[in-house]
Amino acid sequence: MFLQEQWELFCADLPEADVCPLINTNDYREYGPVRADKKTQEQCLALAERFIWQVRRNQAPNPETWEDVCRLFPDAKDTTAIYPLETVLREREGQESVTLADILASYEKAKGDEARARRRQEDVKNAVGVLLGENRVLTDPERNVLAKSRQWSRETVKLAELWKADPEFAAKIEPWISRASWRELRIS
Repeated sequence: MFLQEQWELFCADLPEADVCPLINTNDYREYGPVRADKKTQEQCLALAERFIWQVRRNQAPNPETWEDVCRLFPDAKDTTAIYPLETVLREREGQESVTLADILASYEKAKGDEARARRRQEDVKNAVGVLLGENRVLTDPERNVLAKSRQWSRETVKLAELWKADPEFAAKIEPWISRASWRELRIS
């Protein structure tokens, strides 16, 4: 709500406002005053500019997490992404570069503390998943498999149409009809 309010204050060029949210459709609350935060508004504007730049060029944003990859590429192609283990994935000024080998090694190291491990493994999955993108397999140049994605599919029947066409048959099969699709990433 804070970010939404900052955006609204920026657009309306107001210094402050009260916020009155209705939570879960029955819990009315009042907060305020919320004051305009110029730094946050500048960040919101930068994100909006980035968004409109991509919209105008019909360019999808770069995925940053495995969930982003699954949304951007719901159906994996039967192809392989190839990245050398020395591929630099992140460079920050004043810090060492992080390579694909570093990230994959950290996946194993992260298994010690369970809560920390789950978070770290999710970070690694996101980093490796972004490299995998729409491919099913990630290898190094020597064709050593580094990661694979698996995909399941289910189909959906429009029950409303089936009920119109044959209500008796629809009633018999309805309990067994439900379909979905998802992708899983496994680090080798």
